[in-house]
Amino acid sequence: MKREVEEEIGCGITNPIYFDTFEGRTYDNSKSIHMKCYFVELIGEFKINPADSIDHYRWISRNYKSEGVMAAPLLEQQVIPALIKKGLL
Repeated sequence: MKREVEEEIGCGITNPIYFDTFEGRTYDNSKSIHMKCYFVELIGEFKINPADSIDHYRWISRNYKSEGVMAAPLLEQQVIPALIKKGLL
């Protein structure tokens, strides 16, 4: 997790707290996804690595759909509802 965060957004992390594990499929349904989610404190300035597969990011609210924001199926169907249910989004 530490390596991925550093590689993808150039930050270190501290105080990881496990949130939940989610199971789903990719957009084209070709692969299964096993996603363990954590809350962390970021250390440093958030910068997307241009050589990585992330091409953009966006902070979202619980009203993201009405704002025209699209999310990946696993996020939309499981992760975001879990965050809303727990009052975290």
